[in-house]
This record gives sequence, structure tokens and C-alpha cells, in this order.
Amino acid sequence: MLLIKNGYVKTMAGPDLPGGCVLIGDDGKILSVGMDLAVPENAQVIDAQGALVTPGCVDAHCHIGL
Repeated sequence: MLLIKNGYVKTMAGPDLPGGCVLIGDDGKILSVGMDLAVPENAQVIDAQGALVTPGCVDAHCHIGL
């Protein structure tokens, strides 16, 4: 599991969450998005303070590598 915390979370389906968290399961799927999520015992934790976190957002238009 992976917990990304303290980021500026753009939820894509609700209000933005400054200082929000995203919990991702071992299969890579998003399990939860919110404020102050409980940290599972086996989770790797990333502090994303000052970073933009966009769970579920895919940039389908990209020129990297051209």
C-alpha cells in the first residue's frame, strides 16, 4: 500500500483538498481520497507537501520524447 499525504489533491469529482491524502492499494488502484486518512500498518508513506496530486488524472496529450 501507498499513502500520499499533505499534497494539494485535485479530486476530479469534488472540491480540492489542500493537505489531502490518497491511499493506493497493492494492485495500484485508488482506495480512498480524503483528509487525515488512517495509515495502514504496512503502507509506504510519501509526504507530498507543496506538490500537486491528481489521483485518476491521465494526461492524454503529451509531447515528451518528440
